[in-house]
Formats: sequence, C-alpha cells, structure tokens
Amino acid sequence: MSEVAASYERQPAPASQLPRRILVVEDDPDLLRALTLRLTCAGFTVYTASDGELAIRQALDLQPDLIVLDLGLPGLSGHGVASRLRRDGRPMFPIVVLSARSEIEERAAAGQLGAAAYLVKPYEPRQLLSLINSVLR
Repeated sequence: MSEVAASYERQPAPASQLPRRILVVEDDPDLLRALTLRLTCAGFTVYTASDGELAIRQALDLQPDLIVLDLGLPGLSGHGVASRLRRDGRPMFPIVVLSARSEIEERAAAGQLGAAAYLVKPYEPRQLLSLINSVLR
C-alpha cells in the first residue's frame, strides 16, 4: 500500500448502503486522484469525469447515488452540469459542490440548482466524508 493510501484511515459507508456509487467531477488531476482514493478507501465505488459534458454522460449512464461536483470545469461549468441534470424530469442526483469559490452568491446559485451541500477548497477530508454520508442517509 502506498504512503498516501496508508495515511487514509478506513471510514466505511453505512453497511446498509454498500456499495454506494459516487461520480466525482473534477478537472484537477491531482485532486481527482486524491478524492478517488479517499472515497474508495471509505468503501464507495467511484467514477470520475474531468469535464462537464463527460459528467452529464456518466451521470445519465451510471445513475450514481451522489455527485461530487467542482464548479470551475473546462467547457461546461459545474453550474451548467447541475442545471442540465435537473431539467426535463431527469433523475435527481444529490450533488455535493466542492469548489474554490467561497462567495455567498456562488453558494446561493448552487443551492438554487439543487446542491445538497457546498464545501470550499481547501477542505478537510473528514468533513467531505461526513457531508457525503449525511446526504446519502
């Protein structure tokens, strides 16, 4: 096991809900790898997308239990992804926004698009896991 993997303590998802599928949408490759490792070690099945268009295709194909969504994506923004996933009676995927943007207006806009939670980068990994488990309950 790598040093990075060893540094993450296992925090399994509730047994009644295993395995839960999470789509992580993040364009920073290092952060995407870290999120994937953290969530996999916590017992989730993780899928990834690095841009908005791929995120929409993945969400509709995979029907994840939750989406962790960055707002600052190349091409279609995170706001655009959330908006397109919410329209036309498509299934509702709980969304946890993970963004460097901390402005109140950004949080309000994400809330209007149906985000269940908003976490500002840099974030505390335990806080992210706690938010995800709370949203999935």
